[in-house]
Amino acid sequence: MWLSIISALIGLLGSTIPRAIAYFERKQEIQYELEITRLKVEGATRGYEISRDISSMNTQTLTVNDARKHDLAIDGGSTWNQIRAAVRPVITIILFSLWLFVKVFIIAALIKADTIDVAQFSSIVMDEYTLSLLMLVMGFWFGSRGMEKLGSINKR
Repeated sequence: MWLSIISALIGLLGSTIPRAIAYFERKQEIQYELEITRLKVEGATRGYEISRDISSMNTQTLTVNDARKHDLAIDGGSTWNQIRAAVRPVITIILFSLWLFVKVFIIAALIKADTIDVAQFSSIVMDEYTLSLLMLVMGFWFGSRGMEKLGSINKR
């Protein structure tokens, strides 16, 4: 009798095990498909962001090119063109001279007061703000030239 009951249970379990395995396999397939879909959406989102950034860069490039074309189209004669070309360098020279005057005045005042040593001198002359300012000016005036030369090399 026990053998009949055990045989019936084994037969019942035997018929349900393949369905249970199929259920777990389908569950894994669904999780796999969800993960693939998530990765596709993430890739599409990144692709959109990249294309948006490229579009923004193209727009900025066109704006700069249009501004240059506009500047080149304005012709006020040789003298006027030279004055226009000198505006930024003259402003830079004036601001740099003012900065240099202030630095020299501060150092002269400290030397006159006899309250300065070598370490203070170097920290006053080349402090973090001064280096930042100098690097900004150098980057502005000479960085674009390097990029333009690099661009002309790449176009060859």
